[in-house]
Amino acid sequence: MLATKQPRSLALSLASRGHVDCSDRGWAGANGARSVIETITGRRFVTRLLLGHNQLGDDGCEVLCDFLCSEEGQKYRVEEISLNSNDIGDRGLRALARYLRGNTSLRDLFLQNNCFTADPDIILLFSAAVSSSCLQTLAMSANRNLSDGFLSNFLPTLNSSHLEMLHLSAVALTPLSAPYIIDYIRSPRSRSLTSLTLNGNSLGYRAIQAIIQAVQEDNYTLIKLEMFSNCFVRPDGANGAPPLEVGEEADEESTSMSSWRFSQEVLKALLWRNDDLAKTVKEEATVLLKYSRPLLLKPKKSVDSDHVVATKAPESGFAKLPTELQLDILTSFAPTLSAAQRIRVFHYASDSRTLPPDPRRLPSLSRDRSTSATGLRLRRSPVGGIPDSAESSGSASQPGARTLWPDVEARLRWLKVVGCEAYEKGPR
Repeated sequence: MLATKQPRSLALSLASRGHVDCSDRGWAGANGARSVIETITGRRFVTRLLLGHNQLGDDGCEVLCDFLCSEEGQKYRVEEISLNSNDIGDRGLRALARYLRGNTSLRDLFLQNNCFTADPDIILLFSAAVSSSCLQTLAMSANRNLSDGFLSNFLPTLNSSHLEMLHLSAVALTPLSAPYIIDYIRSPRSRSLTSLTLNGNSLGYRAIQAIIQAVQEDNYTLIKLEMFSNCFVRPDGANGAPPLEVGEEADEESTSMSSWRFSQEVLKALLWRNDDLAKTVKEEATVLLKYSRPLLLKPKKSVDSDHVVATKAPESGFAKLPTELQLDILTSFAPTLSAAQRIRVFHYASDSRTLPPDPRRLPSLSRDRSTSATGLRLRRSPVGGIPDSAESSGSASQPGARTLWPDVEARLRWLKVVGCEAYEKGPR
């Protein structure tokens, strides 16, 4: 009997075959990298490359990146690379930048606890490479030699629409880095960033307050921001009273326990705000598309079993209204979206090129009680390519019938296309 669903254990087993875990093998230099390459080429596919706690260094990193950039290496669509604690320096970072440039498969890159410095030319190359890639997670924590010189060159040129998580804990940042952090999180360049960790630096309390203020005023994408262990926190006075008067305790490097707790409560509320608004925006954008598609997309042709014939649906009262009034009515479905976000959804909804292939012309294999000897028969897919139990935005004859998505990932990709992943400031 043909199985209709792959057992979970088998699916996990197949996925794990793409994991190359060579962590803590003691592999060093170019020879160590060649051992990694030999392991990779022994697999049909590789998705995760875990190489932490070796000593590949610059030489090994260059050899590995040369392979990954080669025609043979590009056959492997690696999604995650972990090179933490490998004694990699600036030459290795330059090689990684070359591999990252224009890379559409790598999602996560872990480079904690290496030997990078703040060489401006290499940092600029690396920032440009990250911006041109589809990298979603970048971990640079515990690189103590980076400090303010790294951030002053990295953040001003970072402009990625994919980077979601940036880890910069314990990289020796001081208050000098605060303006670059603030400028970045206020800027549209951080539009995709949802998580930023800055723990274990020396930013100081004033810088922390300024960063929180920047989130309050201009950032609606961050839902995780950590800045622990960045200043000295003094104990409160007797009976819990602050030892200093209000206005006197805004020290550059320290604050009272009560003030620290208050600032963290403010930050927590802001991150909750961002998370709640993001969920609302995503829901409203989905609803707006659902109703905009059948109302704004003009029907062109209907597929018949034997031939294609032109059809014209009866014109509704809504269609007779001026376009401005139509859009104003549809706006009521998405009051939280900005005017620019709604316009992007309207453009998508009214463009027939954004429709998926008509499933009535794409027969699929399925099983039922009347199957043939092979156990299979041809069956028409439900309209939209979505299971019958899924929510539909219209009947099969309506242009809005094929607007939803077969899975969560497809919906998230659509939200990114129309820029409705988070709340957006601007006219409503």
